[in-house]
Amino acid sequence: MAHLYNEETISQAIDTKWAGKTVHFAKETDSTNSWIKRLAKDGAEHGTLAVAEFQSAGAPEGSSIMMTLLLRPEFSPQYASMLTLVMGMAVAQAAEELGFNVSIKWPNDIVISKKKICGILTEMSTEIDYINHVVIGVG
Repeated sequence: MAHLYNEETISQAIDTKWAGKTVHFAKETDSTNSWIKRLAKDGAEHGTLAVAEFQSAGAPEGSSIMMTLLLRPEFSPQYASMLTLVMGMAVAQAAEELGFNVSIKWPNDIVISKKKICGILTEMSTEIDYINHVVIGVG
């Protein structure tokens, strides 16, 4: 089966100031969150995006597309909980722009026609007063 997208086609479709300026794509990975945490450890920059067609630690093959965004925010860890909500709003807005009637089952599930279309998983590496990085996965 031919791929409809890859690093190049994803990069060309992104029109943002910083999110997704660096894209990593894989047909298969264990988990996009785990993958981007490894990239973060190796110094990946704020806004790096990892996209996979299949996660061996996730949904059945061929059923979804997964992505994770790496953030290196410059605010106190106490404010990090809002990031899941912001991602949920962003995903819902994108689905609405495609013509879907979307709802959010707070705090981390996006729903269309009473069916969950994706969930959001946020993980953080932090010190007491400093965020090393945050990864926000959608799948």
